Formats: sequence, structure tokens, C-alpha cells
Amino acid sequence: PHRPGGLASRTKSQPLSLSTLLRAVYNVRIAHRSYLSLVPSLMQIQNSCKTMPTSILMGVKRIARAGIAHPFGDERSVQQAFPSAVNEKEADPFLMCDYFEAVERDGPSDDPDHFPVDWHPHKGFSIASYLKSGTGRHGDSLGNRQSYPTPGMQWMNTGSGVEHAEGGANKVGDRVQGFQIWINVPSEFKLDDPEYGTVEPSQLPQIPASDGVKARVLAG
Repeated sequence: PHRPGGLASRTKSQPLSLSTLLRAVYNVRIAHRSYLSLVPSLMQIQNSCKTMPTSILMGVKRIARAGIAHPFGDERSVQQAFPSAVNEKEADPFLMCDYFEAVERDGPSDDPDHFPVDWHPHKGFSIASYLKSGTGRHGDSLGNRQSYPTPGMQWMNTGSGVEHAEGGANKVGDRVQGFQIWINVPSEFKLDDPEYGTVEPSQLPQIPASDGVKARVLAG
């Protein structure tokens, strides 16, 4: 059953560490404050970008063409980096990465419990969603009903189990573009209480990474 609208006390608004997802996901709990001390500060990241070659920060193992997946069982499709293009063993601990881009056809929903991506359950892993354009909208069985602007993020630690749904915040003709990553978590954290939060654009500063290139800091 889905609780009525309104934000639950479990909702947080704090940066999710995408850096942590890429560097230390097996050593920390995603979406918990306890791991934030492991993430480099904004100044450390900026100094690293200035003084260290890109190849040291993140090497390129190989380049693969993304596959096409239909996660909703209909005509809607996403470009899937893994597991379609990169197998589970290589991608571990990342379970899935989908890039999506679509033009809104139906317009915003007036029903707080109605979402184009219908209600479905998750358990035992964490989800990070980053929107480049459009407006994000989320509902879950914790009671959260929330929208967030772009460029922005939402994160969810599914823990012992949660149902959620997404979409329905954009006007007809709006372009919605972003990606979603599913991350496995250590077995000792799989039954944690589920949590959800958003990250506003103001919490995602841009810093110079190299000449003519800026990086948007998703955590730190």
C-alpha cells in the first residue's frame, strides 16, 4: 500500500557521492551520512584536477557500444551501458546504467499517486539518478512525493524494500534527459531501512577540470 502524499521524515536533501560510487562503493553505505567523511572535499577535488593527469584520476579500460533496452516492456527504450555493453563481472559492483532521453507527450500528472513509470518494488541495492534536463518527480511507499529541478539528482537506498514510481512533472514537449545507475551494496547493508533524498542544482557546483573543461561535482 502507498502512503498518502507529503514528505516523510526519512526524506533528506544532501549530496550523494557519485565519487564514492566510483571509488569505494563496497566500503560504505550509499546514501548514509557516515560515508561522507571518505569523500574528498571540493578543494581536494579541484586541486587534484589541476595537478594530476586525467589518466591517473580514471583510466579507460575499453570503449563499448551501449545496448538498447526496454525496461518498461513497451516502446519506451533506453541506452544501456551495463549490463548490455559491459557484462556483470566487469561492471561489478554496478548493476545497471541506463541513459534516457524523451520528449514529454502526456503533460504533468495532477494525481499525487499517478506516475508514468508505474509503481514497482526494489530491494537490497542503491539507485542514483541524475537529470540533465526536464524536471524529476518521485513517489515511494515511505510517503515521499517530491519533484526536483535540473541539473539535479535523486538517490534512494532501497534497503529492506521499497516501492516507488517516477515521472509526470513535465509539460508537453519538454525534453527529459539523464541517466540512472544501480549499485550493489555489501550484504550487511542490504536490510537497512530504505531512504530517499534529492540534490538541488545549487549543491552541484562546477569546477575547472582542465583547459576549457568543467566538471560538475555531484558530491564532496
